[in-house]
Amino acid sequence: MRRSMLGPLSSSLIWLAFPAAAQNVANQYTSSAYQQTCSNVAPKMTIANFDEGNCLGFFAGVATTLSVVHSTFKQPSLFCPPDAYSLGEGIDIWQKWLRDHPEQLQLAAAYTFIVSQEVAFPCK
Repeated sequence: MRRSMLGPLSSSLIWLAFPAAAQNVANQYTSSAYQQTCSNVAPKMTIANFDEGNCLGFFAGVATTLSVVHSTFKQPSLFCPPDAYSLGEGIDIWQKWLRDHPEQLQLAAAYTFIVSQEVAFPCK
């Protein structure tokens, strides 16, 4: 009998999301924090220092997670970029979206990244 990974995955995410001690860590992943971290990355897409590697690694992780959820759990894609889409382009779109929506800077960077891509590349 095949067991779903959704139960263990969701319980792990809940455990990580609620402890009071995690609040300081969670504050590190706001859009505002990552906007500063990623300011020099796109469009050159080179890793010259820790912040640039952190930025690229974080958003590569978001994109990979979305891909795994889409393929493993047969969930619809949240956004539909063209074939020539690159992570650097995605970061550029996210940064522009944050400039246009500064009221969203306190939200999680992963969330605002996904929203910015959904707006730029809606699925038809």
